Amino acid sequence: YAVTITACDAQQPEGRHLLDGAAVLAHSIHRNSIRNNDIRNNNRVSKYDYKLYAFVHEDGRSCAPYLKRFRYHIVPSHIPWNISDVRDPRLRHGIQQGKGCCGRGKEFIKLKTLTLTRHPVAVHLDVDTLVLQPLDVLFDALIMASGHDTVAEYNTSLFPYVQQHIPLEQQQPQRSSRVVTHQEDEGPVQTLFTRDYPLAPPHVPPHKVGMQAGFWVVRPNATAYHDILHMIVVTGRWNQGWYDDDDHFPLHYGSLRISGTLNWYYSHYHPHQMVELNRCHFNTMVDDARLPFCNSNGNSDNNDACQDCRTTDPSEVYSAHFTSFCGKPWECPREFGPGRERLCSYLHRKWHETRELLVMKERLPQQRVASSFNANRHGTTTAHGYYGHCQDTTYIPMLA
Repeated sequence: YAVTITACDAQQPEGRHLLDGAAVLAHSIHRNSIRNNDIRNNNRVSKYDYKLYAFVHEDGRSCAPYLKRFRYHIVPSHIPWNISDVRDPRLRHGIQQGKGCCGRGKEFIKLKTLTLTRHPVAVHLDVDTLVLQPLDVLFDALIMASGHDTVAEYNTSLFPYVQQHIPLEQQQPQRSSRVVTHQEDEGPVQTLFTRDYPLAPPHVPPHKVGMQAGFWVVRPNATAYHDILHMIVVTGRWNQGWYDDDDHFPLHYGSLRISGTLNWYYSHYHPHQMVELNRCHFNTMVDDARLPFCNSNGNSDNNDACQDCRTTDPSEVYSAHFTSFCGKPWECPREFGPGRERLCSYLHRKWHETRELLVMKERLPQQRVASSFNANRHGTTTAHGYYGHCQDTTYIPMLA
């Protein structure tokens, strides 16, 4: 598992919130791994172990010592190319402007996930994510499948967690004649992710909707890593979206970041190497079906991309992503949007419960309790189940 820290100041509230997020995420991964023997995990047992990595930009290095305490292996990282080397002037200008997440291309550090080739599978998560159940169903599909398994076979093995609603010809368009890599385009599947339908522009086919960049499951592959860098620096073309002589993927928030770049690489050039997962089960943001994408396409009744994730049974959620729909746990929200109270409250309660269990675990004598942990957890326990981590709307961080 990997996270990326593009900026962090451990002395500022925002930095302490980020570190709490990373710590709770790490413990949620631990609780859903083979190492966990806690009966409070509802007997959900994984057969997989894990290792934690943090790709840390120099702007976040003050937080590296704290991440080490949460058992992250620190990988000092920088943007994996010189922006001035990008050949396409519009692409270079867009990256220099730094619009979207993280600023001036720092989110592309996430690409280093592909370099973790000591591991058969890598999962990159944003720190405002929580793992609620073992991800074995995904790991099994990637690790235990034969080298010749097709996307259709993956769709069968992962049913009902794949976006089955998307017609095959839309999810897997014909490969562009402009080949950017010497990899074979036919199987095995290399990556699993969800799409960010809430940010999709109207009148866009599903395969052109950007990936949700907070959740990326991939087979590490150095060749793919260098191919993507080559695509960005040398062959990439940009005009209000990625394009080549055969197609154009329209502009959306994140299209010049990981979201759009990886979707262009996989959906356009390597559609047989990717499988889209159901966003209500994995990486759920508890978004609803009233999206521009759904309304414009008029298919909210029969397109699972327009599934209302607010109605998902909590027992069917494998991982959650705390975005604007539910808010961040350290924002201590007191109410949620229409229809979201049930699931958002549950997810916030699970995050704070995981934090509580982490603090208990770190207090064990053999764990060497770090002096930076704030033992004073007095606060207001609300109906949302914040375990005293919030005083009204003020979050009380673990780090003093």
